[in-house]
Amino acid sequence: MDMNILDIVDENENIIGEDSRENIHKKGLLHREIHVWFYTPKDEIIFQLRGKDKVTRPDLLDATVGGHVELGDSYEDTAIKEVYEETGVKLTSTDRYPLKCTKFLYN
Repeated sequence: MDMNILDIVDENENIIGEDSRENIHKKGLLHREIHVWFYTPKDEIIFQLRGKDKVTRPDLLDATVGGHVELGDSYEDTAIKEVYEETGVKLTSTDRYPLKCTKFLYN
């Protein structure tokens, strides 16, 4: 069973509760995720192919790196952690990279 605990947020990013990732997905609750996009020197986007065993969107193209923001973590800390875990690239909070927040819902 998935025991990643995530913040539940409202449409204004206010934390209104917490629950497991599994329950949040089952209930369709708003929560925080990160997507990091890598580009080649020619400005081509680098995608990843999701595994066939993934619960959501298996075997589809996705962001270069993605992950859930766990309880109490920031978007930036999560991005740094996930980039390293998925690619081996070590970013720090002093590296310069653009950050942009968007909201979207999966059906």
